[in-house]
Formats: sequence, structure tokens, C-alpha cells
Amino acid sequence: MHTDTIFPIDLATNTVGEPIHVGLGAEQIAFTPDGKIAYVLHPLFRGFSMVTPIDTATNTPGKPIRVGPGADQIAFTPDGKTAYIAGMNTVTPISVATGTPGKPIQIHCCAVSMAVTPDGRAVYVGTAQGRTGAVVAISTASNTAGKPIRLGSRLPEEMAMTPDGKTVYVANPEGPPGAAVPISTATNTVGKPIGIGPGLAIAISGKTLYAATWQTPGAVGHPKIVPVSTVTNTPGKPITLPIRVGPPYRVLTP
Repeated sequence: MHTDTIFPIDLATNTVGEPIHVGLGAEQIAFTPDGKIAYVLHPLFRGFSMVTPIDTATNTPGKPIRVGPGADQIAFTPDGKTAYIAGMNTVTPISVATGTPGKPIQIHCCAVSMAVTPDGRAVYVGTAQGRTGAVVAISTASNTAGKPIRLGSRLPEEMAMTPDGKTVYVANPEGPPGAAVPISTATNTVGKPIGIGPGLAIAISGKTLYAATWQTPGAVGHPKIVPVSTVTNTPGKPITLPIRVGPPYRVLTP
């Protein structure tokens, strides 16, 4: 769903503030690590996309920043100095201090997920083209993309990074069989897929990867949360949720 309005909510009182009008086609929003600026994506422009920065202290939108077409993903370096906006075929770095976009970085097709190493050394971008997927590692020092890390038929729909930055897990939500694929950030090599089940949404807390899944593709039933040790890459006993719904879409951890 697309909108042209952002609503701020005071977390202390749970009250809704004055609407912030940012222009038609607002889709994704992300905050700088210090929370001082919100970036809103507008991917619907012909041939390019726009990013609107919002000052969270005053809730005032700034001058829109032009980036590559089909912008769908935002990631910030941990120091908050650079935003990376990924879309169709390109990733655009933006200086948060000046709002100035850098030279677009060419990637393999369309970005569907992103993750940043805790030290800010690299940005990992999951890309998808048809029924094939790949992950591209971008050096933040040089803003250059490395050789695509091929995943074959596994599409990189979600990513989760371990706190030590040594491994990024890529979720393939579509079967069969549904898996989380570990990639070593030191060597950018793919490890053995961890079969968990279809419908994956993933998040990491400490040394545990939590994957949401359901047992029968397309069926309505009890969803499950599967804990996976990031030390051994072995799944533990599934936790069945006491509800009957379709596939779970998000897993949140601190």
C-alpha cells in the first residue's frame, strides 16, 4: 500500500501527532541509528525514485533526494553517516549529513533485502531475478560491489546478521523445503542450507536465529517458531503458536 502521509506517535502517551505530508507513493521508512532523521522511500517515479528525509525533532520533511529506480530497501551504516538505498539494478549511497547521493553502485537485478555488518564494513544486498537469487556484498570503504554470491533457486527474501558480524543468514521463504542459508562474511561463501520449512521470516537474538514457518505450504494451520543455533547451524524444537492463521510474516527480537 502506498501513502503520502506519515503519522508520528508519541510513545510516552501513545498519542498521534500532526500528519507529515511527504508526497505520493511513500512506501518504506527507516531511521538513522540516533533516531534524528527518518528516510521515506517513494519508488513510484518513472525512471527514478525519491527519498524524503524527515527531521524527527520538528517532524519537518526536507528536500527530496533522487536515487535509482524501484527503490525498495534502506540500510544505514552503524555510525549513521551513510544511507544505502537499493532498488532495481542499483544501490545509491547517501551522505546523511548533507543529503547528497553518491554514484550509484551496480548490482544484479532487483533488491529484495539488505543487512549491514555491525562494524559497517559491508552492506549485503539480496537480489532476485525470475527464479534465481544472489547476494551482493558492497564495500562501504570504496562503495564497490563484489562478485554476486549465487543462491541458485533460493530467493533472498529476508536477511539477519549475527551480532559478531561473522555470518549473514538469508531466508528462502518459498519451498521446497524452505531454508535459511548461512553466508560467511569473511569469505563470502555459502554454507549448507538449514531446512526449516516454508514461509520463513527470520531474526537473530544473541546466538539464536528465530525462524517463523508453517508446515504445509499454502495451508492454514498453527505457525511455528524454530530456534536455530548460530554456532552449530542446527534447528531446535519448534515452538507452536496457539493460533490458527496463515504464514507468519515477521519475527522481532531486541
